[in-house]
Amino acid sequence: MGTLHDMPSSPVSAEALRALIGELSTRLKTLELEGAAGSAEPSLPGFADEKLATIASSIFRARRRRSKRFDASLFSEPAWDMLLELFVASIREKPISASALCRAADLCEATGHRWIELLEAHGLVRPRSVSEDGGLGLVEISDSGFESMRQYVLEGVTRFEMPLPD
Repeated sequence: MGTLHDMPSSPVSAEALRALIGELSTRLKTLELEGAAGSAEPSLPGFADEKLATIASSIFRARRRRSKRFDASLFSEPAWDMLLELFVASIREKPISASALCRAADLCEATGHRWIELLEAHGLVRPRSVSEDGGLGLVEISDSGFESMRQYVLEGVTRFEMPLPD
Protein backbone atom coordinates (compact mmCIF):
# COMPACT_ATOMS: atom_id res chain seq x y z
CA MET A 1 0.00 0.00 0.00
CA GLY A 2 1.38 3.47 -0.77
CA THR A 3 0.69 6.86 0.72
CA LEU A 4 -2.41 8.96 0.27
CA HIS A 5 -0.48 11.00 -2.29
CA ASP A 6 0.00 7.83 -4.32
CA MET A 7 -3.72 7.09 -4.42
CA PRO A 8 -5.36 7.68 -7.79
CA SER A 9 -7.78 10.58 -8.14
CA SER A 10 -10.40 8.17 -9.45
CA PRO A 11 -12.53 6.18 -7.00
CA VAL A 12 -10.56 3.78 -4.82
CA SER A 13 -11.84 0.35 -3.94
CA ALA A 14 -13.25 0.04 -0.46
CA GLU A 15 -10.85 -2.84 0.19
CA ALA A 16 -7.79 -0.74 -0.70
CA LEU A 17 -9.01 2.15 1.41
CA ARG A 18 -9.69 -0.15 4.40
CA ALA A 19 -6.18 -1.60 4.09
CA LEU A 20 -4.60 1.87 4.07
CA ILE A 21 -6.69 3.01 7.05
CA GLY A 22 -5.79 -0.18 8.91
CA GLU A 23 -2.08 0.37 8.27
CA LEU A 24 -2.26 3.98 9.46
CA SER A 25 -4.33 3.00 12.49
CA THR A 26 -1.78 0.38 13.52
CA ARG A 27 1.08 2.86 13.20
CA LEU A 28 -0.78 5.51 15.20
CA LYS A 29 -1.70 3.09 17.99
CA THR A 30 1.92 2.02 18.29
CA LEU A 31 3.09 5.63 18.50
CA GLU A 32 0.37 6.52 21.04
CA LEU A 33 1.20 3.56 23.28
CA GLU A 34 4.88 4.37 23.24
CA GLY A 35 4.16 8.03 23.95
CA ALA A 36 1.96 7.07 26.91
CA ALA A 37 4.72 4.80 28.23
CA GLY A 38 7.03 7.82 28.25
CA SER A 39 9.57 6.48 25.82
CA ALA A 40 11.63 9.27 24.33
CA GLU A 41 12.04 7.43 21.06
CA PRO A 42 9.37 5.10 19.67
CA SER A 43 10.57 1.59 18.94
CA LEU A 44 10.66 0.69 15.31
CA PRO A 45 8.31 -1.89 13.84
CA GLY A 46 9.78 -4.94 12.21
CA PHE A 47 9.96 -4.92 8.44
CA ALA A 48 11.54 -7.60 6.32
CA ASP A 49 14.96 -6.57 5.09
CA GLU A 50 13.82 -7.14 1.50
CA LYS A 51 11.14 -4.46 1.95
CA LEU A 52 13.80 -2.12 3.36
CA ALA A 53 16.01 -2.90 0.34
CA THR A 54 13.12 -1.95 -1.94
CA ILE A 55 12.74 1.36 -0.11
CA ALA A 56 16.51 2.03 -0.23
CA SER A 57 16.52 1.24 -3.97
CA SER A 58 13.68 3.67 -4.43
CA ILE A 59 15.64 6.38 -2.60
CA PHE A 60 18.62 5.71 -4.86
CA ARG A 61 16.54 5.82 -8.05
CA ALA A 62 14.84 9.05 -6.92
CA ARG A 63 18.26 10.62 -6.41
CA ARG A 64 19.28 9.57 -9.94
CA ARG A 65 16.06 10.95 -11.45
CA ARG A 66 16.97 14.42 -10.21
CA SER A 67 19.78 14.60 -12.76
CA LYS A 68 17.17 14.60 -15.54
CA ARG A 69 15.82 17.92 -14.31
CA PHE A 70 18.80 19.51 -12.54
CA ASP A 71 22.54 19.70 -12.95
CA ALA A 72 23.82 16.55 -11.22
CA SER A 73 26.71 18.45 -9.60
CA LEU A 74 24.17 20.23 -7.38
CA PHE A 75 23.35 16.99 -5.56
CA SER A 76 26.61 15.08 -5.32
CA GLU A 77 26.65 12.73 -2.31
CA PRO A 78 28.85 9.84 -3.39
CA ALA A 79 29.21 8.36 0.10
CA TRP A 80 25.43 8.21 0.49
CA ASP A 81 24.97 6.64 -2.94
CA MET A 82 27.59 4.03 -2.08
CA LEU A 83 25.96 3.21 1.25
CA LEU A 84 22.53 2.83 -0.36
CA GLU A 85 23.99 0.56 -3.03
CA LEU A 86 25.91 -1.56 -0.51
CA PHE A 87 22.90 -1.83 1.83
CA VAL A 88 20.70 -3.21 -0.96
CA ALA A 89 23.49 -5.49 -2.24
CA SER A 90 23.97 -6.91 1.25
CA ILE A 91 20.29 -7.73 1.72
CA ARG A 92 20.03 -9.27 -1.73
CA GLU A 93 23.32 -11.14 -1.22
CA LYS A 94 24.84 -9.70 -4.37
CA PRO A 95 28.57 -9.07 -4.27
CA ILE A 96 29.60 -5.67 -5.54
CA SER A 97 32.99 -4.73 -6.89
CA ALA A 98 34.68 -1.47 -6.08
CA SER A 99 34.45 -0.58 -9.77
CA ALA A 100 30.69 -1.21 -9.85
CA LEU A 101 30.29 0.82 -6.67
CA CYS A 102 32.16 3.73 -8.25
CA ARG A 103 29.91 3.55 -11.32
CA ALA A 104 26.80 3.45 -9.11
CA ALA A 105 27.97 6.64 -7.40
CA ASP A 106 28.76 8.14 -10.82
CA LEU A 107 32.46 8.53 -10.00
CA CYS A 108 35.69 7.77 -11.78
CA GLU A 109 37.54 4.91 -10.09
CA ALA A 110 40.28 7.07 -8.54
CA THR A 111 37.75 9.37 -6.85
CA GLY A 112 35.51 6.42 -5.98
CA HIS A 113 38.36 4.59 -4.27
CA ARG A 114 39.05 7.66 -2.12
CA TRP A 115 35.38 7.67 -1.05
CA ILE A 116 35.53 3.94 -0.31
CA GLU A 117 38.64 4.51 1.82
CA LEU A 118 36.85 7.30 3.71
CA LEU A 119 33.82 5.08 4.34
CA GLU A 120 36.18 2.33 5.51
CA ALA A 121 37.97 4.76 7.85
CA HIS A 122 34.57 5.53 9.40
CA GLY A 123 33.88 1.82 9.84
CA LEU A 124 30.95 1.78 7.43
CA VAL A 125 32.39 -0.50 4.73
CA ARG A 126 35.11 -3.10 4.46
CA PRO A 127 36.96 -4.75 1.61
CA ARG A 128 35.66 -8.24 1.02
CA SER A 129 38.57 -9.27 -1.13
CA VAL A 130 41.63 -7.61 -2.56
CA SER A 131 42.54 -7.95 -6.22
CA GLU A 132 45.94 -9.26 -7.28
CA ASP A 133 47.11 -5.80 -8.35
CA GLY A 134 46.58 -4.48 -4.81
CA GLY A 135 43.41 -2.62 -5.66
CA LEU A 136 40.08 -3.28 -4.04
CA GLY A 137 38.14 -6.20 -5.42
CA LEU A 138 34.79 -6.58 -3.68
CA VAL A 139 33.42 -4.18 -1.10
CA GLU A 140 30.71 -4.80 1.48
CA ILE A 141 28.90 -2.76 4.06
CA SER A 142 30.13 -3.34 7.61
CA ASP A 143 27.84 -4.64 10.33
CA SER A 144 27.61 -1.19 11.91
CA GLY A 145 27.09 0.43 8.51
CA PHE A 146 24.30 -2.03 7.73
CA GLU A 147 22.58 -1.46 11.06
CA SER A 148 22.84 2.34 10.67
CA MET A 149 21.30 2.17 7.19
CA ARG A 150 18.61 -0.23 8.39
CA GLN A 151 17.68 2.09 11.26
CA TYR A 152 17.66 5.11 8.93
CA VAL A 153 15.19 3.46 6.54
CA LEU A 154 13.04 2.11 9.40
CA GLU A 155 12.87 5.55 11.03
CA GLY A 156 11.84 7.13 7.74
CA VAL A 157 9.02 4.63 7.28
CA THR A 158 7.90 4.83 10.92
CA ARG A 159 7.73 8.61 10.91
CA PHE A 160 5.76 8.63 7.64
CA GLU A 161 8.66 10.25 5.81
CA MET A 162 8.82 7.40 3.31
CA PRO A 163 5.98 5.48 1.70
CA LEU A 164 5.72 1.75 2.13
CA PRO A 165 6.15 -0.24 -1.07
CA ASP A 166 3.39 -2.63 -2.09
